[in-house]
Amino acid sequence: MGKYYRIGAAAVAWFALVLQYYLTITKPGAPFIEATVRYFGFFTILTNILVALALTLPSPIGLASQKRA
Repeated sequence: MGKYYRIGAAAVAWFALVLQYYLTITKPGAPFIEATVRYFGFFTILTNILVALALTLPSPIGLASQKRA
């Protein structure tokens, strides 16, 4: 059951990151490069990317338990 929560949380995290990036680059008045640098300049965005990656990539604990079985 925990696997499905992890997949759901990863999907929500990636969707939120993509949506925020879309909203940032489509904001009028800021060039694309400046908007991209501003987007990645926020610590919250970087932390959310790290969380999304951690939820998406296979966990080392899960892999170790699968190898033993």
